[in-house]
Amino acid sequence: AYVSYRYLGGASVFATQDGALFGSKGIELGTNYTLWNNVVLSAKYFKGKTLEKQPDDKVQKLFGRVEFLF
Repeated sequence: AYVSYRYLGGASVFATQDGALFGSKGIELGTNYTLWNNVVLSAKYFKGKTLEKQPDDKVQKLFGRVEFLF
């Protein structure tokens, strides 16, 4: 499990969008869990604000993934 602060401005190079979005800043929580041999569950939750000043600048995102490794 992890907790991280994300700040993804316009100069971010190859930032992934599975957790935090481009042009946002905030806190990301995530975890990985090995369900069975070669099966990994991943979950991420991001909550923050956009970098641009807007009336409704709050953003949040939930991301989940199942990986099968061979």
